[in-house]
Amino acid sequence: MPEQQDSSLADVGLAQAQCRRFEGGSWRDFTDTVTPEVRISLLWPASEPILLWAYPSDLTDLALGHALIELCLPGQVPVLQQATDHEFHLTPQDAPKPRAAAQQRPLEAQEILSSMEDFVTGDGRWDATGCFHRMAVYCPQRKRFIDTVEDIGRHNCIDRMAARMLAAGEIPEELALFISARATASLTDKIARAGFGIVISRAAVTTAGLETARAASMTMVGFARTGRFTVFNDPAGRIQDLEEAP
Repeated sequence: MPEQQDSSLADVGLAQAQCRRFEGGSWRDFTDTVTPEVRISLLWPASEPILLWAYPSDLTDLALGHALIELCLPGQVPVLQQATDHEFHLTPQDAPKPRAAAQQRPLEAQEILSSMEDFVTGDGRWDATGCFHRMAVYCPQRKRFIDTVEDIGRHNCIDRMAARMLAAGEIPEELALFISARATASLTDKIARAGFGIVISRAAVTTAGLETARAASMTMVGFARTGRFTVFNDPAGRIQDLEEAP
């Protein structure tokens, strides 16, 4: 069916398509919002091209973050040598010596709940499509979110965020990563390799995800929703466990 584009949706990088829906025992024609998706290619020394599917925005962040987590050796960072719209030539170089992570202030219960509410209700492309994952980085010391990313792939979100934290000179170990997705083993492993010390999900946690968090000494919180959350792992005491005074 022919695709149509609404100008307001184009402003946020979305599209429209003519569709038919069966509902309540009958058919109707309507226009639905759909999400663009493109394939990009990462070229890395002595490796086959790596192909990723992603939402077509800020793709350099995606390429650099993927290379940082998946391709660089410890002590390396990726450098972009050349890029076209969908092809990125990258090489590794030695990373500057990072500063030591500062001692962190524990997150308070109400702080987690109010921050999750802000995370979920903030403006984004996922409202119009139901097609996006979202991740945001919260700084306990500054008591605010410092960055948010969205993509059609949850692993893409981590790649994007890792690149942005590197560019901003942030240390992920000092930060809390809020996620919209389930904390599965593969996702938790990638979050750990990106260096984050706290992951807070509004969704569920799997047994393998929890085992991965324990192995990485990561604080893991799940089911963070209105009025409640569950602490599955907190070896470093990053969640303040104090009852409110009567």
